[in-house]
Amino acid sequence: MKYIVLSALIFAAGPAAASEEAASKPWKDSSELSYVKTTGNSRNATLSAKNLFNYDWARTSLELSASGLGSKGEEGTTAEQYSAQEKVNCNFSKHNYVFERVGW
Repeated sequence: MKYIVLSALIFAAGPAAASEEAASKPWKDSSELSYVKTTGNSRNATLSAKNLFNYDWARTSLELSASGLGSKGEEGTTAEQYSAQEKVNCNFSKHNYVFERVGW
């Protein structure tokens, strides 16, 4: 239990220190990591990770994301899921824009 509290404090302190720098940069990057392990009548473990990257220019923006999920049970691997996406947005004026998005 104390390891969970310690890791939560470390992850909470990181964004607070980085928020001052983020205001002057045109890019943003955020990540998520999750691990769940259950025991009892059955034993399962699930690991997932996700990353989102944004870059902004004057009239155009780029967004890249990727994620993965894996689950293991007593019988072996029970589930897997992967995804990757890309989006480009271009603003012509205040009310007119175009974007394209590709995902796998």
